[in-house]
Order: sequence, then C-alpha cells, then structure tokens
Amino acid sequence: MLPRVLELSDEPAARREAWPLRPSMIAQALEESGGEVLHLDIDARILSAPTWPAGCDLAAYTARPGVTLEPGVSFWRPTEYSYRTLAAWGRILEEGAPDDFALGAAAEEQKANVSILPPELCWVEAWGMRERYGDRKPVIRVLAGSRGGA
Repeated sequence: MLPRVLELSDEPAARREAWPLRPSMIAQALEESGGEVLHLDIDARILSAPTWPAGCDLAAYTARPGVTLEPGVSFWRPTEYSYRTLAAWGRILEEGAPDDFALGAAAEEQKANVSILPPELCWVEAWGMRERYGDRKPVIRVLAGSRGGA
C-alpha cells in the first residue's frame, strides 16, 4: 500500500494555506517510506484500485498540457528528478504562483519524466468531466475541486 499524504483540513481557506506545504510533505513522505507516494487532497476518495504508470518520476492529471499539473492527485517515485521537482515547486510557490502552474513549471524546469494521469484518476464533477469524458468510470474522485474548471 502506498503512503498517503493528506492535507491538514477540509476547510477551503485552510486547504489553500496548506498548499505551500505540499512539496515538503511529499518529499518527507518519499524519504520516510523509501518508496512511492500517492498525494491526495483531503476531499479525494479512492473508489477502486488505481494502476500507476511505469517509468515516470511523477504523474498528475492536466486539462492544460504543457501549462499545468494538478497536484491534488499526484503520484511520486523517489528519484533525483522528483526531489528536484519538489524543491523547485516549493520555490515557485513561494514566488506566488498558483499550485497547478507552479507544479507544471517545476516539472518542466527540472526535466522530470511526467506521466499524465487519465481523468479517471482525478475525477472532479465540478470540472465538467462527465460531459467531457462520458461513461468513463472514476477511480479517484475529488469531491470539491479547488478551481472552477481546469
């Protein structure tokens, strides 16, 4: 079983305050577990057993390829590129960038091998996924989704 890193509160304001802590929380979990880490927002629910892509440093969903990576459901392996991406993500967050743009920029900057998760692994009804992807069955459902329409 993968360790899960959960956010500290399900209150929207507290969740946003916790976003800058994500990179260090994930890095710590990678170090402590010595293996792979699945980061889930507190409002994410695993509905069935997920399958993770092989050979990547990290995996995340995006609705805007080359621009953003959604960190609310992100899968990490303990690689040099993962640790470098986490450090860069923390730095870019400190500069004030939104978390999804910051993670995308960090992965690009550090040349991490990123796999894009299918929508079933980061299913947010509020983002119109049912309309976009039809009858696909969610594997991980994020109940609220922090942005209006990724």
